[in-house]
Amino acid sequence: MKRLLAFVQFMHTGGPVNWVIAGLYIATLALFSERLIYFFRTRYRKDRVFRALESGADLFRDSGPLVFPGAAKDSQPVRMARCFLKHQGEPGPVLSEILDREAAIIRGEMERGLGVLSFTGTVAPLLGLLGTITGLMNAFSQIEKRGSSVDITFLSGGIWEAMITTATGLVTAICAVSCCKWFEHQAASRLQDMSFVVSILSEKIRQDMLTAAKKTSGEAAATTQAESRRREKESA
Repeated sequence: MKRLLAFVQFMHTGGPVNWVIAGLYIATLALFSERLIYFFRTRYRKDRVFRALESGADLFRDSGPLVFPGAAKDSQPVRMARCFLKHQGEPGPVLSEILDREAAIIRGEMERGLGVLSFTGTVAPLLGLLGTITGLMNAFSQIEKRGSSVDITFLSGGIWEAMITTATGLVTAICAVSCCKWFEHQAASRLQDMSFVVSILSEKIRQDMLTAAKKTSGEAAATTQAESRRREKESA
């Protein structure tokens, strides 16, 4: 209880802007937890999936509905493999469109919430700076009212209170940007694995899809890089 009261007092000392930054920090933690659970639920053994595909093992068996190994059944590469095998009898252009659409859906799932993290990483330091400036303005206003009777401890206390929002803003921004970059890396890595799976299945089942698989891989990589550059520009 004492720690909670001390935390509330600390946040109150920073002023109203500090509470806004605290809200952004809580949102960052919530998004981090949600994204971490998502990527954990869709984890997979890359070497196992690729080795099974390349060796021709019957990893993706068609016995009624397609059956996949438990831990990897919801992973992004396996979802692409499931989509490929489900529609493998379609003409080349149709299958290519289906795979592109599935890849876009999966990419959207992986990148959900990353825009909010990038926004938080940009806005939190600015809010911290705003809180510091308003705090300093208030401190100097009080100094002006006191005139020559200003105590140095009062001055240093006012500056300390004004700097609190800068610290909380920077901490929030560092957490948000770090989370965003890590999840972007995870998404880009899994997009590459998805393209690799499509390429392997195309080589074994639909040789006419090899060009389309390369095209899909290039478009996915280009889109991911463009999104990353856009977020970096927004954060600058």
